[in-house]
Amino acid sequence: MPLSHQNTNKPEKSSAYKTPPPNSIVRFNESAGVRLSEKLYDIEKVHWSFSTFGYRTLFAIAQCVDKSTWYNDIFIKQNAMFQYLGIGKSGQRYEILKDALTEVRSASIVHKNETTKKWEGFGFISKWDFVEGREFIHIIIDEDAKPYLFELKQFVQIQPKIYLSLKDEYQNWFYPMLKLRVGGRTDHFCRWEMSIEKLRSEERRVGKECRS
Repeated sequence: MPLSHQNTNKPEKSSAYKTPPPNSIVRFNESAGVRLSEKLYDIEKVHWSFSTFGYRTLFAIAQCVDKSTWYNDIFIKQNAMFQYLGIGKSGQRYEILKDALTEVRSASIVHKNETTKKWEGFGFISKWDFVEGREFIHIIIDEDAKPYLFELKQFVQIQPKIYLSLKDEYQNWFYPMLKLRVGGRTDHFCRWEMSIEKLRSEERRVGKECRS
């Protein structure tokens, strides 16, 4: 897929940056807002799911993208990413990071166009790499994922201090959707309906996809 604004710096030299690239995260911020497109939670048209670490990886990527200029190439400092994953100095941190990036790279957003009845699938990222002990993780975002991550007009926002408290893939999937439906209301009472069968269907799909 075509890539635009691609950074030509080799990721192996990323530790030599004297100033951080503009499209980067250099430190952990538990209060930083992460924006996710409302379209990701249109469960009639869009299907996607991750494990807990996969969701946390996507949220960190989305935080890096939420800037005024679109870049396919983004950079996240390894120590910051470990904190966004909630793994700190775990002895398995590089394995967990590798597995989470692989999951986000391999999984697809599956979208259905109700007018044409066309289904399509594409990933959030097309490539990633890092060198253990070097400063930055290098991630290339798939161009097709741009509408779900950049210049969002309708979105849900979640902070790391919230998503790090979510215990499993079901909570990571359901909390942003619930907040999107009712979290922005300013009146005392609000009502949102979803059939039990539809909710169970989505829970089964999320669980099945996370185990596969």
